[in-house]
Amino acid sequence: MALTFCSYSVHHAAVLRRRVLALMGGGLVAMAMALSLAPGPVQAQQGGAPVHVASVTQGDAVLSGRARVLDADTIEVAGARLRLYGIDAPEDRQMCRDARGRDWACGAWATREARALVRGQRLACTPIRQDRYGRIVARCALPSGADLGATLVEAGVALAYRTISTRYVAQERVARAAHRGVWSGEIVPPWEWRAARRARHAAASHPPDPDCTIKGNISERGRIYHVPGSPSYDRTSVNEARGQRWFCSVEEAEAAGWRAPRGG
Repeated sequence: MALTFCSYSVHHAAVLRRRVLALMGGGLVAMAMALSLAPGPVQAQQGGAPVHVASVTQGDAVLSGRARVLDADTIEVAGARLRLYGIDAPEDRQMCRDARGRDWACGAWATREARALVRGQRLACTPIRQDRYGRIVARCALPSGADLGATLVEAGVALAYRTISTRYVAQERVARAAHRGVWSGEIVPPWEWRAARRARHAAASHPPDPDCTIKGNISERGRIYHVPGSPSYDRTSVNEARGQRWFCSVEEAEAAGWRAPRGG
C-alpha cells in the first residue's frame, strides 16, 4: 500500500514536519489522520518547478524531493530541513591541517563536496527523530539507492558521529586508511571543535574582574563599548587577541578611545 502527498508550497514546511513526525510514531492510524487533515493540493513554485513533498509507504514515512545542501550534514528537501543521521561534518568555518601541516578550510570544502555529490538530485529520506533544534534527523538515499551518509563518510567529507550511531564507523575506517578528504591530514572532530568554540565564547563573555564589566568591542563601526543591560551587551564578546578589552568604567573606556553605541 502506498500513499502519496501532492505538491505543496514551502510555506507548508512546518505543517509537513508535524505530519512526518506523526506518521513516524503513530502507524496507520496517525497516517490516516494526517491525510484527512491535509489541505488541497497547491501547485507552488520553488525555483520555477512544483515541489513534490513526500511519499508515504506503510510502516515508513519517506520524504522525497529535490535536495538543497545547506552544509555537509544538513540538507533541505521539499522545504523541510533535515540533519543527516549518524554523521558529523566539519563546520563551515572550521580549519584543518593538510598532509604538510598547513591550514586549510576543510569546513567550506566539505560543503562544496556535498553539493557536488547531491547536485539538486531527488533524494528519498526516512525520518528517524527530531533533534533539539527542531530539525528532522533522517537517513537519505541518492537516486542510485546509495546511502548519502555512508557516501559522505567514505569519501572523507564527514565523520561517523559515534555518540549518535555506529552505523558509519566501517566507512570512516576505509576513508582514514585511504587518507581521503579530511583524513589527508589532521582534523579536530566537529563536536570537539564546537565545544571549544562554545568555551571560548563563554570565556569572552565573562569578565576576569567582576568589577570591570564594560565590554570594549572593535568592529567595522569602530571601537564601541557596551555597558551591562545595553541592547547589544549579551551578544557581544571580548576577544583580547584582536585588541578588544574589558573596562571598569565609562570614563576609562572613553579615555582609551572607545565610544558608546549610537542610539544607546
